[in-house]
Amino acid sequence: MLSSHGADSIDATIIWAHRMNRGFLARKGIRPGESDARPVPSGLLVGAVLLPAMLFGVVAWQDRISVMREAEQDIRNTTTIYQENAHTAFETHKLVASLVNEHIRGMNWDQISESEPLHQYLASVVHDFPKMQSLWLADPSGLIRNSSAVFPSPPVSVADRDYFIALRERDTGMFFGRPVHGRILADDIFNV
Repeated sequence: MLSSHGADSIDATIIWAHRMNRGFLARKGIRPGESDARPVPSGLLVGAVLLPAMLFGVVAWQDRISVMREAEQDIRNTTTIYQENAHTAFETHKLVASLVNEHIRGMNWDQISESEPLHQYLASVVHDFPKMQSLWLADPSGLIRNSSAVFPSPPVSVADRDYFIALRERDTGMFFGRPVHGRILADDIFNV
């Protein structure tokens, strides 16, 4: 238990510490009620906030540049792959056209139309080159005469198709027709 004397000595101690503190502040030139804390220079405060933000911005920008470079390289690589694939496809079509032309050399359109062995040959070529869906042989009037898909070929004309019109007017070599809906197989196709 504390006596009243003990309680007074606690109060006295607190007051003494307060008086001693007051004397310390007076020696430092600080008046009572003022703080001895010095204001933080505004440049330091701004630097503490801006410097990390600027560093983050620089790192983010460098990361963006790196990501963009990688994306551009990926696009270049993909484009190269597509170019090589397209080149291979064109060469395959040229090879198939050459093989078919050699196979029908010396045949007239009636013989082509009636030849089941020709149909089987065309079907085997499509089987050997699976990127091709089918082969169709059309006479100068646009009438389908033989194909890899069906035998005998139904009397269907392609005279109105863009690829036939372009090749009838002049030999353009390889021509890519716009996508169309097939008249015999009823598939969406494009013709080369």
